[in-house]
Amino acid sequence: MKRRETSTLIVVSGSGILRADFREGDCQWKGAARQPGTSVIEGFTAALSLGESASGTLWLLSDEWFSQKIQLNPAQVAGLNDAQMARALAFEAEPYSGIPMAGAALAFRHAGEGTFDVLALPVETRARLMDAAAFRNCSLEGIARADAAPEDEDALRKWLGDWLARLESGQVPVVGAPVPPPSPKRFQAAGLCMAAAALMLLVAARWWLSSGIDGLKIRNGEFSRASGELAAVNRNIQVATKEIDTLRSEIESVNTVASRRLSVPALLNGIAVQRKDEIVLRKIETDGASASILHGVSLTSDAVDELGIVLKESLRGSGWSVFPRRKTGLKNLPNGGPWEFTLGIIHQEAAIEGVNLNSSEDNR
Repeated sequence: MKRRETSTLIVVSGSGILRADFREGDCQWKGAARQPGTSVIEGFTAALSLGESASGTLWLLSDEWFSQKIQLNPAQVAGLNDAQMARALAFEAEPYSGIPMAGAALAFRHAGEGTFDVLALPVETRARLMDAAAFRNCSLEGIARADAAPEDEDALRKWLGDWLARLESGQVPVVGAPVPPPSPKRFQAAGLCMAAAALMLLVAARWWLSSGIDGLKIRNGEFSRASGELAAVNRNIQVATKEIDTLRSEIESVNTVASRRLSVPALLNGIAVQRKDEIVLRKIETDGASASILHGVSLTSDAVDELGIVLKESLRGSGWSVFPRRKTGLKNLPNGGPWEFTLGIIHQEAAIEGVNLNSSEDNR
């Protein structure tokens, strides 16, 4: 560290006081006896009075400060800043220094491997020393601990020069002036900046909220229109579904009519082809929309049964089903005949609809 042009070093020991002034590399000092029972503060004030007001850097050395090496576990203090480290060391030093942690003005220097050189004095003492220097129009740069100065003139000159170099280069713990409290103007400026930032955030939030509301209104309108269009589409679908059902019903009706129109000639042709000579057909009467009853007389009973079987097989492809209904022997012939009979003939649509041709008469 570059030495200032003017520096003053005050030494207060148990036996005396000393003031050394350094100007442009030259050292001039003056010492005096310390009055018995006086404090370091009183000795400091007396030493300042041994010369004119110190216009440069002012340092104080005394052998009455607490100074000790303190060992800490490196893992416990890893990552601590200087203020946190000072509080930790003040806590460790309190049982030895007798200075409460909260009331200690402490300086430290890391000596390596968890070892720290610690210097501590009461904050009240530092404040009174600062006030004493200010009363003399001086500014106290720092406070350190040093043993008593040697009495030999050459040794004293070297001792003073070495200590000034160590103080200015930070080789020893030095208690400096307390950190001044933040200026109210600083807080005022910070408050104004924060208020301006908050106002900008409010304006931005209002703009963002307004934009979001407008966007929601637009999307709500689009959703309403889409909902109306969807409802219209659903109504159209319902109408189209009804129309499709109607068309299907009409198509089924047309197919049914066409199917039955073609099946009637097939029925008559099958009866004409399959009837044997011993069978006489008397009449064919309708029984509903899709059913007919065939009335006839047969000379033999087997011919009636055979006619029912043959008609059933031959008319199956035309959609007709044949069911025997009644067969009665008149007993005018030796075989019990002739035989009056009825056959039920029903179309497949009627069968699906549940027409039962066997419900009215029993075979005999």
